[in-house]
Amino acid sequence: AQLNRRHDLRSLARAEKLVLPSRERALVARLALTRAVALNGLGQVDEADAEVRRVLKSVPENAIEVRRDLWWMAGVIAFARRDLDSSASSLREALRLAERHRHHKSVAEISANLGMVEGRRGRIELARRLFNRMLRYKRRSGDLHGVGMALNELGRLDLHAGDLRDARHRF
Repeated sequence: AQLNRRHDLRSLARAEKLVLPSRERALVARLALTRAVALNGLGQVDEADAEVRRVLKSVPENAIEVRRDLWWMAGVIAFARRDLDSSASSLREALRLAERHRHHKSVAEISANLGMVEGRRGRIELARRLFNRMLRYKRRSGDLHGVGMALNELGRLDLHAGDLRDARHRF
């Protein structure tokens, strides 16, 4: 898998060179985001973070989906680094953009990521609200896998709080 990711990084670098002259900043940002995801997958977290931060400075304000995904990735990277404050801040910005764009799938997924962060920060009730939000979206869309993931996380929070009856119900 690492060889494929390294090959993908080289391909992305070539694609960036082709796109840069066209000044399509949103497309360049999307390519850089893909590069950051690959770097993060290779364990090169510092490089992935630098890539995301660099691109966030130049992506157009009206490229809401790309900005959302960049902030989302910034939150994921910060979580991997155990920087929970930065992760929460980045994910809140991604969630704000997802809500603004009315992208329900992203709202659900980002809510789940933020729920994990808030749970680790000890903000259990906030984490519950975020996972319940995910659960509502996943049920509405018929995403059974997502429903299961949300119930699992809610059950884990119940266990953490010592509520075995509710945890058993969710699992």
